[in-house]
Amino acid sequence: TLAPETITILQQLPDKVQAQAFFSPQTDPTTATKLLDQYKFHAKGKFDYQFIDPVSNPVAAQQARITQDGTIVLSMGGHQELVTIVSEQEITGALLRLINPETSTVYFLTGHGEYSPDDTGKQSYSQVKQTLVSKNYTVKTLNLLANSQIPSDAKAIIIAGPRKPLSQSEVDLLDGYLKNGGSLI
Repeated sequence: TLAPETITILQQLPDKVQAQAFFSPQTDPTTATKLLDQYKFHAKGKFDYQFIDPVSNPVAAQQARITQDGTIVLSMGGHQELVTIVSEQEITGALLRLINPETSTVYFLTGHGEYSPDDTGKQSYSQVKQTLVSKNYTVKTLNLLANSQIPSDAKAIIIAGPRKPLSQSEVDLLDGYLKNGGSLI
């Protein structure tokens, strides 16, 4: 079954979503069919799909800019998202990008030994970054010691486990950001 978050997104779709699944006879569509059936069921009439064989219909594959067998193209309101890995996480992420085509930027504070969204390993937040990106966020880093202002596009600032204290000027910048409606984690 689909995750509760996915079901909520499907029930709140603002417009109808059409999925085109491009599967040649060499690619097994069973997993995609089961998953797309669940999306269709929970969307209550706002999600439909069709399978297209890119070998027998190369024009449709070309028009959809398909370069890989097993790709699903989601369309809504003139926008399209391609899914090349058939999974709930990928399809739901594509739906979120269709619903909210504009990205929001989240900044990870740096300069105090914080966990990094770019490193891999035990002391990193790379999986958090990956999840945010899949939900249509742009993830950047911010060093307030080097740049003494908070970017205007900051939707939220994440302070991930600093090992050194923030300076008073940084605290003042973050306090002003919060007072002006910013978000801090």
